[in-house]
Amino acid sequence: MVVWALGTVALVEHIQEAAAWHNESKRGIAPSGGMEAVAHEFDYALFNPENPRQLVYDENDVTIYAFPIMHILVGAVGYRLEWNGLSMAFTGDSEPTTQESEQGAGVDVFIHEAFISPEAFAEKNNMPLEVAENIVYKAHTPPDMLGRVFDIARPVLGVGTHYFHDDDLIDPFFEGVATTYDGPVALAQDLMVFNVTPEQIVLRMAKAEQLWWASQDPEAKGARRWSVGTRARPGHPTGLRPRRSSLTSSSE
Repeated sequence: MVVWALGTVALVEHIQEAAAWHNESKRGIAPSGGMEAVAHEFDYALFNPENPRQLVYDENDVTIYAFPIMHILVGAVGYRLEWNGLSMAFTGDSEPTTQESEQGAGVDVFIHEAFISPEAFAEKNNMPLEVAENIVYKAHTPPDMLGRVFDIARPVLGVGTHYFHDDDLIDPFFEGVATTYDGPVALAQDLMVFNVTPEQIVLRMAKAEQLWWASQDPEAKGARRWSVGTRARPGHPTGLRPRRSSLTSSSE
């Protein structure tokens, strides 16, 4: 049996190990800025009924609390962010629980995962219904249960995410939520932006360039770390010694 290390620190360490060849080959050739990742963890064992959330960030008038959610293994969390009288809550994949509803109570925006019905999931993936039920009910939140989460939390705006956007699945999302919740709800998609103020919440789609280069702002250029460091010791297979000056075209 293989025993895997779990957690954010283990994830980042393994990503760095996987990228070691790439990072080493760039040393002394290209800037190393942005190639380092530092993980920060908090003690999940401290969560209990008397301590249902933990303060994990408190800087620049921004506070972020973590709270436990249910997603197969112990360790999954959601977050609540508060700043200048505004707030939002976010959960990744999760089964619906009263705990997360309470931690998201009264926020301006509550972003929570949602999942299609087992019947639709089985049909779309050509899988047995019992397998689809296992996936949906033991790891995710169907729309009607999402409505129950929002009904307890009563956010200004509830947002479903992690959902499929096939034409035949959009209506079932809103219809399912509406069976248990009567507040405003949106279905998130890539590049959706929420502009939140005390007066209103505006949803819009971000304008993004598909072909994008680095910022041309001179201040941004000066802020980057352009040092390339000391070059790694190069190595080449025997007989391969590339020299630009010795390369000529066949016509010369």
